[in-house]
Amino acid sequence: MTGISGDYSHQNYGVQGHHGDRKMHGKRHEPQAERSQSYDDSVTISKGKEPSYSREAYEAASPSNGQEKPSSGSGGTIKISIINTHDMHGYFKNMANIAGLINQLREQNPGAMVVDGGDVCYNPPYSDRNHYEPMPDVMNQIGYNLVSLGNHEFQWNKEDLDQEFVKKLNCDVLCANVLDPQTKQYLPGVQPYLIKDMNGVKVGFIGVVEPRMATSAHPNVGHDVLKLDPGATLKKLIPEVKAKGADVIVVLSHQGIDDDPSMAKQVSGIDVILASHDHQITQSPITVGKFPNQTYIVESGSHCKNVGLTTIEYDPKSKEVVDVEFTPFPASSHTVKADPAVQEILNGHRDSGGGSYQDGQNYHKKGKRHH
Repeated sequence: MTGISGDYSHQNYGVQGHHGDRKMHGKRHEPQAERSQSYDDSVTISKGKEPSYSREAYEAASPSNGQEKPSSGSGGTIKISIINTHDMHGYFKNMANIAGLINQLREQNPGAMVVDGGDVCYNPPYSDRNHYEPMPDVMNQIGYNLVSLGNHEFQWNKEDLDQEFVKKLNCDVLCANVLDPQTKQYLPGVQPYLIKDMNGVKVGFIGVVEPRMATSAHPNVGHDVLKLDPGATLKKLIPEVKAKGADVIVVLSHQGIDDDPSMAKQVSGIDVILASHDHQITQSPITVGKFPNQTYIVESGSHCKNVGLTTIEYDPKSKEVVDVEFTPFPASSHTVKADPAVQEILNGHRDSGGGSYQDGQNYHKKGKRHH
């Protein structure tokens, strides 16, 4: 995989979550040890450390050094790339670096889609004053192609979601398993899926979100919408998306990497899951099932710390996904150049009283985290 290179060792790193114990929906997560674990013959997960990257490694793979990613793989296969973020939680302090890293990855991977897996907003304390600001303006400047809603997009109410977030975005917005409870229709401006032609391959993107949105800390999240089961929703939609010509199915699943493998085993036809919600990092894809019916699952962290690059290799002759590669790149000021246009937006938001960069940073340093 050509792209920004890391100077980490070639160990099989896998899933990394928050440091220390944490709770989510009644499940307790222990600190991850470095090991490879097989749940059964068809699900394999490796767990371990997060790699480090040097500025030299980033610059060595820049487009100016002639390392642009080819669109075609070996043996007539086609490679398509997806650049993704998720669980940013309004942590806009590092968004200029996120933008700079996305710019670099997009230059190196022509035709790549830039997508987000949800929880763009809500980072206490300041987001209760500003709701979704300044993220729509920032994401429009970066040029996101697609956003799939997370549970915290429903933090306030569906009217605010429509007026303050969906209508302000210059990109497609997905959420297949949330409906208006009165009309039983998708929410305004939100669609269940999108089919995009990427290097001659039709890729169907479907967005689903954890239906158990409310937590003890946030009992009103999603109070005014109808939530459907993600697995049942996908079973209904995947045949429809394939009938409309999709060669590859990519699910943006905002329910957590603990739940995604079981969903992948129960729902046929998913090629890739871009996981989110539980803030974990996979250093290589989790695989569910056996070739050629495998599902690859990846996740790239949270709070504007990383950007994920997923490369899907597709064989047009067999009409199968033959390989998936994934790398989470840290958006560190030591390794990427901040985007000045995004920084200007952030400065304007701060100067207008829209919250301090330090508010969110100090809040999370105290150990309070929200999924």
